[in-house]
Amino acid sequence: MLAVSHGRIEMVRLLMEAGSDVNIQDFDGSTALMCAAEHDQLEVVTLLLQQDTINVLQKDHVSQFPLKNPQLSYRCWWSRLDDVSRMVVLR
Repeated sequence: MLAVSHGRIEMVRLLMEAGSDVNIQDFDGSTALMCAAEHDQLEVVTLLLQQDTINVLQKDHVSQFPLKNPQLSYRCWWSRLDDVSRMVVLR
């Protein structure tokens, strides 16, 4: 999660190439996608959404989806909502 939250895109790529589970949850139930969106790391969000195994419907421990959290919708998704929506719909 540290690489994701700090936008270390190359490190995230290396971790995924090494077989890291992109849907693993931390102690709060947050996933890499949730973490990237919360920290406004749109490049990482885009990379994660391109993964075949990403689960955009996975909930955290308070039943929040990565694409339903109002804070994420406003801060991260709003400026690129059309691009992100297309990626999700095409999956």
